[in-house]
Amino acid sequence: MKKKKNVENDIENMQEDIQENTNANNKRNRLLIAFGVTLMFIISWYYLFNESSKKEKQYNQYIEYAHYYEKKELYKKANIYYSAAKEMNNSLDLQCEIANMYYSWGKYYAYEDMIEEIITNYKYSNKGYDLLLKYYYDDGNYSSCMSLINTAKSRKVTSDYLTKVENELKYKFEYTYSSYPEVDDFFNNMCRVQDEDGKYGIVYSDGTMMLSCVYMQLSPFIDSESTPMTVDGTKYWFIDKTGEAVDVAELPEGTKIEEIGTYSEGLLPVKMNGKYCYTNTSFKKQFGDYEEAYAFNNGKAMVKDESGYYLIDNKGKKCSKKVYKEIKTDELGYASRSGIYAVKTDDKFYLIDNNEKKIGSDEYDDARLMSSDEYMAVKKDDKWGFVDSKGKVVIKPQYVDASSFSNGLAAVNIDGKWGYIDKSGKVVIEQQFDGAKNFSTGGSAFVLVEDKWQMIKLYR
Repeated sequence: MKKKKNVENDIENMQEDIQENTNANNKRNRLLIAFGVTLMFIISWYYLFNESSKKEKQYNQYIEYAHYYEKKELYKKANIYYSAAKEMNNSLDLQCEIANMYYSWGKYYAYEDMIEEIITNYKYSNKGYDLLLKYYYDDGNYSSCMSLINTAKSRKVTSDYLTKVENELKYKFEYTYSSYPEVDDFFNNMCRVQDEDGKYGIVYSDGTMMLSCVYMQLSPFIDSESTPMTVDGTKYWFIDKTGEAVDVAELPEGTKIEEIGTYSEGLLPVKMNGKYCYTNTSFKKQFGDYEEAYAFNNGKAMVKDESGYYLIDNKGKKCSKKVYKEIKTDELGYASRSGIYAVKTDDKFYLIDNNEKKIGSDEYDDARLMSSDEYMAVKKDDKWGFVDSKGKVVIKPQYVDASSFSNGLAAVNIDGKWGYIDKSGKVVIEQQFDGAKNFSTGGSAFVLVEDKWQMIKLYR
């Protein structure tokens, strides 16, 4: 029995020894595996580092050779090394270097291609835009400059250089091919013009024709999709913006239309047989028998009879609190387009709102109607200046002549020549024209050069 007990103890001790040896072997094996993995990592890292170092050395050598030959103006050789470096690392900075090399080489087509590649690959970096902008600017290609700046802005890309050039080009302009003996002011980027034969047409602010100059009488497009016209004075139509007729006048026999005004708010001032009235689009008389009549605005229009000038509503009812000795109108046929009238009861003009309440306390020798809610040109003590919609002086009288502001600019006459100022009074387009009209929202204006009105367009 005792012998059996000893055998069991020996077996148990043997198992413990085996387990200890197994644990030790496992630990040793794990250490060997970890060591092996680490050794493999070190070898791989060394290999990669060594290869990377070799590539970097090779890359730097290509760049060094490229710079060497570029400095000597051996651009063909420089291009070989730049191209080799580009194959290894086509970075933004390298592409910019290559582009500059093409520029120095005189390979402008390749320069433009490289810049386009930069902008395509790195469209949110300013570097490509700056390079191409400088190229356009130095070449005087201001239109492309502004197009590129607008592309960059649309992608929220900015730089000091982009901002600098944009500010420099803000008021630079080019002459377009549009030229006419007579023109009106722009309204909604459209302008009524006359050709050498006195026929009317309408052009857009980009200079393209909306309606050719074939009309004997033609009202400007203001607040509707149609406007009245006549080709020969015998028949009157309303036409749309393509020139197609949408309505025709059925005039009573013996009725003669002498003049048509500006169609607005559904009513058209028309001079028939020596008197003005208001008609609808079929030229059917609605009301009126006046010496003068102007376009409706804000439900009211200014008319004149033997008593003077006064306001009427759209039913023809007199709604004026006063009768005025004189009023100011614009060339589009309005006595007000911004809710402000310039009127005279005695010897001076003053401003009133649509309810005939006086605006400010000043009185003026002359005034130009506002085309929008901007600054209004007024004349005082033989000089022209500007007031705001409350009648407060914002630019003191100092000009020979002036027009009211439109789209941030106003035409002013200094020493006999016309140019443009901004709202701070700074001259932004030098005095060089014989006359000047207002700017459209599209950045176009007609200026008088000798005896022709020539359209200019801001590059912006």
